[in-house]
Order: sequence, then structure tokens, then C-alpha cells
Amino acid sequence: MTQQTTTEALAEDVSQAPSPLRVTVYAKPFGCQPCKATMRKLDKEGIPFNKILVHDEEKTLIDELKREAKLLGVTGELPCVVVYDASTDDTHTWFGYQPTEIMKLKERLQP
Repeated sequence: MTQQTTTEALAEDVSQAPSPLRVTVYAKPFGCQPCKATMRKLDKEGIPFNKILVHDEEKTLIDELKREAKLLGVTGELPCVVVYDASTDDTHTWFGYQPTEIMKLKERLQP
């Protein structure tokens, strides 16, 4: 077994480090064209994301999403996309199909 130098180990750690950005898409399970378009665009741009389906009977989650939309001064139209940056503990949220936001996100993810 060979021993790595500190520089080699650091280079390996950096290259294999996961992105500090985590993307979550809150979407309706059926009939939501903006939801489908958002997830298609994220896929097309190679942006990994977690999908959480929001069913009509999930009143607590729906109310929380509506509160977040109100704080942002926008309508609470799904999808709701939440980008969490683990390196800064910041979140960025948007509602609806926002291709410009997706492209900004892609730029942030590029090394």
C-alpha cells in the first residue's frame, strides 16, 4: 500500500467533494405543466435535485409553501424550488417555471 502525499490527498478530496448546493423541487403529482417543465430543464442542464410531491390533502405543507411565497411577494404557484447552500447555510427559493434561475444555478454548480 502506498502512502499519498498531503497534496495528492487534498486534490483527491476536492475532486470528489459533493456540491454544497442541494436542490429540492416541491411539485404536484399530476397535471402541473410548470412542475414538469422545471424538472425537465433541471435534468437537461444536469442539475441533480430531490423531488417532493405535494398532494392536495397535505394542508400543512401547502400552507408553509404559501407563507414562503407571501414572504417573497409572489404567488404560491408550484413548483417551489429551494436551493440550500451548505457552505453558507443560505437558501434561495423561487416559485413557478423560472428557466433564468435554473441557468444561474447551473453557473453556480460549474467548477
